[in-house]
Amino acid sequence: MAGAGYELLDHVADMGILAWGPDEPAAFAEAVRALGDLLGGQGGVRAAEARSVCVLEPEPEAALVALLQEVLLALELDGWLAGGAALAARADGALAGCLLGEPFDPARHGEGLAVKAVTWHGLSVVRSKDRVEVRVVLDV
Repeated sequence: MAGAGYELLDHVADMGILAWGPDEPAAFAEAVRALGDLLGGQGGVRAAEARSVCVLEPEPEAALVALLQEVLLALELDGWLAGGAALAARADGALAGCLLGEPFDPARHGEGLAVKAVTWHGLSVVRSKDRVEVRVVLDV
C-alpha cells in the first residue's frame, strides 16, 4: 500500500472506501477517485474538465464528508462525474482545489452504484508517520 490508492470494502448493506496517500489532500483525492469509479460503473472517468471546490470544515472528517457530498451533488444536479481531484490545504484550514471529471455518459460509464449518501458511520482520518488513511461508508 505504498504511495496513494484506494480499495473498496464490503460493509453489510452499504459500501466502504479505504483510501490513502502521503497527506490529507492526496488521501481525500483517492476517496474522490474511488467514489467516481463506483458512480461511473468502473467505466473510466476522464479528467476532461475541472470544477473548483473549497471545503471550509475545520475537522478532517467533516471535510472528507463535505468533499464527497460535492461529488454526489455534481452528478445528481449537473450530470457531471468526478473521477479525481487536485487538492491542497490552505493556510486558513480550508481544503481547496478542483474536482476532475466529465459529463456522465451512460453508454461509456455504464450503470454505476446508486449512492444515496456519505455517512458518518465508521468514518475515520488516521495519520501515521508516512501516510494518511481515510475510511468512509456510503449508503447505497
